[in-house]
Amino acid sequence: MFAKDIAGYCYYHPNYWQTQARINTLINRFLSFEILTAAVADLPTQFANPHVRPWQRLAIDAIQPEQIIGMDSEQFYRMLRMFADIEEPIRGYSKESRDYTLKAHPQFARFIGGIYDEHDRITEVGVWEKEERRHGPLYKRLYCQLTQNKFESQPHSVSNHLIQGDSLDRIGAHLMSRITTEWSACAGYIWLMSHCTGELQKAIAQILQDEVNHLAKFWGFTRWELQYSFFQCIRHGTIELIKLFLFHRNERSETREGSSPEHWQEIIETIFAFNRVVIQLYRWNKTLKPDLLNEIFGDRQMPKNLVLN
Repeated sequence: MFAKDIAGYCYYHPNYWQTQARINTLINRFLSFEILTAAVADLPTQFANPHVRPWQRLAIDAIQPEQIIGMDSEQFYRMLRMFADIEEPIRGYSKESRDYTLKAHPQFARFIGGIYDEHDRITEVGVWEKEERRHGPLYKRLYCQLTQNKFESQPHSVSNHLIQGDSLDRIGAHLMSRITTEWSACAGYIWLMSHCTGELQKAIAQILQDEVNHLAKFWGFTRWELQYSFFQCIRHGTIELIKLFLFHRNERSETREGSSPEHWQEIIETIFAFNRVVIQLYRWNKTLKPDLLNEIFGDRQMPKNLVLN
């Protein structure tokens, strides 16, 4: 009889269908309608009383390479390095998002990037930044614990591109780019969790829960503030996902040969995880009726003739 973990049955040499079942279990567990809706409904509370989502206690010393399942350990280490680098520099990400949303919705901007004084110096760190900035260090700790090697950072830069068009288009495009990063993070971390178990899996689950929380908040806020349909969100999100992939690929010199069957199975598994997250969002999105969003946020509308600096 196979043991169980938070992804279901734990197969130490899983085939594709067994990994797919583990991905489905993780999505049902961590992206349930109740969890996603609660994350959106939490925003007014965050506006009134900003607070960080607590993490469970981590047993880093108990993490061992044997907890990697169904994946070459060196590839798993590469993924940890990549995720650690992508998670930085958080201050740049939060400042960019704050600047885009400040005039449209100051409270949401504060939640993301905090408060700055008249000299553009930060006086309060945003909740989103506080939660996101703990992800990179944890991935580094996991890498060091598993490999017993020193972590050498290769952080990504913030694109900070100027989105063309009127103010609503610029704010919407930026919010969709942020949704895309949360969406891709959720799918990527779920896939990684399907290939590990024990304390290693539990540690990555803490990061995943932050990303799910942020994805739901950005999604619900964008639906309410800009009244985008699901298919508008996915269309914009897919475009931003391609831009994000090309941007990060051009930045990184580390590549991997893609001829082995194992590599192609990993690609197929990742695509499946991305698609399953989208399907779950689609089903959940149908429950986000305007009345529910207005009940959460109120009848607030984007200021007309909004001008961004």
